[in-house]
Amino acid sequence: MRAADRYGVPAGILYAVGLTETGKKGSLQPNAMNIEGKAIFPRSRAEALATFEGARREGKTLIDLGCMQINHHYHASHFRSVEDMLDPRQNVDYAARFLVSLHARHMTWSMAVARYHAGPGNDPAQKVYVC
Repeated sequence: MRAADRYGVPAGILYAVGLTETGKKGSLQPNAMNIEGKAIFPRSRAEALATFEGARREGKTLIDLGCMQINHHYHASHFRSVEDMLDPRQNVDYAARFLVSLHARHMTWSMAVARYHAGPGNDPAQKVYVC
């Protein structure tokens, strides 16, 4: 939870977002993907990269990557490569920075979490993240 400490995100919030995104048997899944709404759990990073490339060849654009499910379409420019997006340390670090930016904009952790994977116009998706 170095990223939580580094950026001042409550560790429980960062971990809860990760569990909501990719939690399987109580742990985060570093190679997890969501391709156009379908959850996929590749067994290795190589398999995840091959799956990503196949999806892109098929014209799919809404692809979430890694343990914190960072959306490639919206956030790839913040990484050097898809490999970096799948790197657990970089994936979690970016998620923490993104949550901090959302917190600064919306002033509460509840709203930051609600907006994490669902923009301002997507109320049903926001409700997945907050109670």
